[in-house]
Amino acid sequence: MRALTMNEFTAPRWAIPDPQNPAQTLGVAVLQTYGYDHAHWWRFAPIGILCGYIILMNVIIALALRFLSGAYAFPREKLRAAALARAHCVVSSCVHNP
Repeated sequence: MRALTMNEFTAPRWAIPDPQNPAQTLGVAVLQTYGYDHAHWWRFAPIGILCGYIILMNVIIALALRFLSGAYAFPREKLRAAALARAHCVVSSCVHNP
């Protein structure tokens, strides 16, 4: 929210001199009125925060897949037996009756 506010009130359309203090722009005066710091690094902070969350979530998901995959995985022997049965059925043209 802070970055959006900074982007809006530091735009050229708010660059009109403030009538009460001509040394600063109207946009900076509005930001100061509502207690927002008008440092320009706030424009790029959300990009860094988003990249940090992406990296954090990827690490968490990778660890979860690494350590939890054995607990919830389908046994390979059953999978291989089912695949062999299907392959045998295709080769021998058998028909399954439900």
